[in-house]
Amino acid sequence: MADLVCAQVSIVPSVLSRLASQLQAEPEAVRADFAAVALGEMIAAYELEFEQLSVPGQVSVAEIAKQARWGRALQRFLDDLYAAREELDAGALVDVLLSPPAALQLMIGERIVAVGSPRIEKPQLFEEQIVQVYCASFDCDPQLLEPAQAMQVKVAARGGWSFAAGEGAIYETSDGLGFMFTDVCERSRKEQICLQVGAELNLLSDVLATAQQHGTTVDMSVLRVATSRRGDHQLVVLSASGHSVRAFLPALAETPSLVVLARAWLAARSDGKRYQQRFPRAERLMAKLLSHR
Repeated sequence: MADLVCAQVSIVPSVLSRLASQLQAEPEAVRADFAAVALGEMIAAYELEFEQLSVPGQVSVAEIAKQARWGRALQRFLDDLYAAREELDAGALVDVLLSPPAALQLMIGERIVAVGSPRIEKPQLFEEQIVQVYCASFDCDPQLLEPAQAMQVKVAARGGWSFAAGEGAIYETSDGLGFMFTDVCERSRKEQICLQVGAELNLLSDVLATAQQHGTTVDMSVLRVATSRRGDHQLVVLSASGHSVRAFLPALAETPSLVVLARAWLAARSDGKRYQQRFPRAERLMAKLLSHR
């Protein structure tokens, strides 16, 4: 088999991103509480910024024009924040979207709000303020307020083909996944789909690990990935009672039989163990994905 490459990058997650990561596995009501706090702090910060534009002083014509443009931008963003708060108060569904180590967004109904300060200097102070206010009002892991430890972010592994008598062509990855094909026709397309499915299986294992770390019981016998009423994410069903979390797993949602076959691999990976998993008749398992162009 061809050599495989798997790189890792060390990053230090912010206190806000650590809180957001925990909240992704929490009930929707908990995420709504967080959204209310974050929106409140953002509105206060942007309103203060807007008020300071009205402070009298001697400025040039160019500076006045610049402030006017900034004022219009602030007003537009404040209007969006007010609208998001109204939707939240009306009971809109809330999701916490996170691309580590930053880029925190709130999805409130169909509206997406980027969480951040109007000032670019020392953004961590604003993020810490949100966490402090949230933790003062709701149950909060005290370790969130401790200095963050560097964590490893996985970069997608590559794979390679192997050929054995009676087994056809197998595309294998460094994660222990082997996709068994009858031939290598449309080889590049098959490689692309295998890597996409492999990346989503790794993400799903991380979702399961996070859920278990926060006390959620995962029933692997019923684990599945379902489509949601919104097209921007899928639902990971964790138990027979229907408890679920949201994640972006479009390929797995289209390959339910593959997810069932991968349950043992997912259980091992979410527990930090290695596991070898092969998928016979990969053309049939991933036929829908292979047909997309």
